[in-house]
Amino acid sequence: MNTPISPNGARAPSTGSSDPLIPVFLVQESDSFISEDIVAALRAMGPCRVIDVTDVDQIAPVLADEDAVTAAFLEISFEEVLACGIMSALVRCGARIILTTDSSGASDALAAGWGTLARPFNEPMIHEALSAHLVAEHRPKPLSQCAH
Repeated sequence: MNTPISPNGARAPSTGSSDPLIPVFLVQESDSFISEDIVAALRAMGPCRVIDVTDVDQIAPVLADEDAVTAAFLEISFEEVLACGIMSALVRCGARIILTTDSSGASDALAAGWGTLARPFNEPMIHEALSAHLVAEHRPKPLSQCAH
């Protein structure tokens, strides 16, 4: 499927030669092979810009210069997202969150309006998770609404 991903109103930053209509994705994955698979699956869907980081501590600094992020694929758990301090940056950018870890916390993630992608996953599963999540127009809820 080579249909470009609709940014659903999210605009990429207009710095440099970036096209403001091209979706921006954040991929946080410690395993370079898995990261490459996710990035390749995103690029196969159409033009996009991908911010690829290995560690959760890199997320807030790279998002500081971003106006909008279409979706964030995060290797960490629901509880870790809430505990590590990146929620405000993700909410500010309007990023739709898709967790790519095991199923623990999946029900909490879904209740918060986030997407999940159970491992092991493949390219069609990545496309499906992203498409379903974008169509639903889910945005992360403020941190106060995510706490138990």
